[in-house]
Amino acid sequence: DVYEDDVDAYDEDRNAIAFGVGIIQPNDDFGNDDGEIYFSANYRWRLLGNREKRARTSREAGYNDRYNRDHYRGRYPGGGGETGGIRGFLEPELSYWKESDDGSDVSDLALGVNLVGVVPTRAADFYLGVGVALHFLDGDLVRRNAQGGVADVIEVSDERLGANVHVGVEIHVGEKMGIFGSGRLDILEDQPFDRQ
Repeated sequence: DVYEDDVDAYDEDRNAIAFGVGIIQPNDDFGNDDGEIYFSANYRWRLLGNREKRARTSREAGYNDRYNRDHYRGRYPGGGGETGGIRGFLEPELSYWKESDDGSDVSDLALGVNLVGVVPTRAADFYLGVGVALHFLDGDLVRRNAQGGVADVIEVSDERLGANVHVGVEIHVGEKMGIFGSGRLDILEDQPFDRQ
């Protein structure tokens, strides 16, 4: 099969790197509803290989059918459901945000790992994930009275475990590139910033 090497290379492309910038609204329990800039980076590794590889490289399949199926990221429009379904990914991640407002200066650096299920289609991938992270909070949170004076300063310097759930979509803009949007909720084990 003169095209077998191409199929193998496509099938082994199981990794992805993503960089994101967004808005996070950390709950500080003091009525601060301002959003903060949120930065993230993650690496996705596909948990299982493609089980249909043998069928796609068999000599019974015609070249055009095999070629078209192999070069669609999601479900092949000319075939049945054999190339669709949910794909599982392991996703280590790094995220960071900082609040510098009204005298407060707090940052959160999180290292985590997620389990992500992806439903691929021709134009987009839809995904749902859950995960855990270790949050490194650092800084001071200023509490003000009704007159605007400083009522209390809380030191926020600790490590906390957190869990998250997120959902999103990635729009394909090329064979090796996409643009994604995601909504996410992180729940930490203690206050403040127990919900983000």
